[in-house]
Amino acid sequence: MAAKTNAYRIDVLNVVRGTNITAPAAVYQAAYTVLSSDGSSGGTEVSGNGYLRVSITLSTADSSGAAYNTTELAYPKATGTGWGEIVGTALWSSSGTSGYCFVTDVMSTTVTINSSQQLRFSTGAYTYQEIGTSRDYQTVMLAELSG
Repeated sequence: MAAKTNAYRIDVLNVVRGTNITAPAAVYQAAYTVLSSDGSSGGTEVSGNGYLRVSITLSTADSSGAAYNTTELAYPKATGTGWGEIVGTALWSSSGTSGYCFVTDVMSTTVTINSSQQLRFSTGAYTYQEIGTSRDYQTVMLAELSG
């Protein structure tokens, strides 16, 4: 289940107040070995050993308020000692260490990435769904993430 960051919550309130927010030029998925307990900051993102965030394009929201990755997500192959156990992901507005973290998400099954291995999500395998919000709100926020 996805956890919304504080920055995301602020954007939600701004939309409710009628203040427009700007969609990011691109959205990136990051991999985590530890997720924060409240989703406010992400957690411990993988670093080093060939790691880079990957660009993600989300589909238009379906009737349940869910969006999916429209292409395969393929991280670079891990080098050195690998990346360790990946427990979750996050969506970011930047490919680097700065930017805006939208949401974090716990993986249903963790995976350990050793040297020469690659973290991959096939097309449609990554699902982002707003839970506990109105359908209209879901559509607006997913449209912002989709660009």
